[in-house]
Amino acid sequence: MANKIIYLQWGDRYGQEDIDKLYDRVNKNCSVDFEFTTIHECYASRENDEFTYLQKEYYRGSMDVNETIGSDNGILREDLGGCAHCQKINMFFYDNELFDERDTLLYIDLDSKINKDLAYFFDLDMQKPWIAGSGESDNEWRLLFGTRQNPLYNSSVILWKVHQLRKIWHDFYYHRKSIFFQYGMIDNWLWHRFGPYSYDGVYKNYFNVFDSDVVGINNDESIISTYSGFTMEEKKECLK
Repeated sequence: MANKIIYLQWGDRYGQEDIDKLYDRVNKNCSVDFEFTTIHECYASRENDEFTYLQKEYYRGSMDVNETIGSDNGILREDLGGCAHCQKINMFFYDNELFDERDTLLYIDLDSKINKDLAYFFDLDMQKPWIAGSGESDNEWRLLFGTRQNPLYNSSVILWKVHQLRKIWHDFYYHRKSIFFQYGMIDNWLWHRFGPYSYDGVYKNYFNVFDSDVVGINNDESIISTYSGFTMEEKKECLK
């Protein structure tokens, strides 16, 4: 049994220097024993090759990550199809090959800032997996109509036990073509399919959600601060 703090590396936007910086932040802010693991295997999988193909097949804009509208049709980037960050889904399928079933797995995006002790995460009730939120609203039911532009889940930080997220992988893989056509990012799909307004009672409220003082967006008072929705330049400035 071990506490695993993990990062999934794919593509070439971030390099080893960035991974080392995340490790330094984690190492300075975790009072319990942990193992820091960079996962490469999921990126090299057959399923990821298929996801990469579908991303190119269904994405309806340029591949500029900072683009906010389509290159010629003026629609929002989140509505351009494809499913950004879909590589994370494969962690949920391969976790039993990479980790012991007794391990607790804390995934953190590379563009995250560790402000306080991560020991908090390894003392939580793990009957359900945990995910970060991306905002709070008294009218969340109204936001459901706009959540493709404003998802209320933030997959920058996820906490789970081996096998807990296997159903998510299967649902994603089974419906992958329609998901890549309809959704611009994984967080939108997770909110619709596994959030409090899911049409499927089995998947409704599948996650516990971290409070904003635990995982916050651009909030140095939270344990982990994420920068979802920021440009690369803004993220680099915040992470200095």
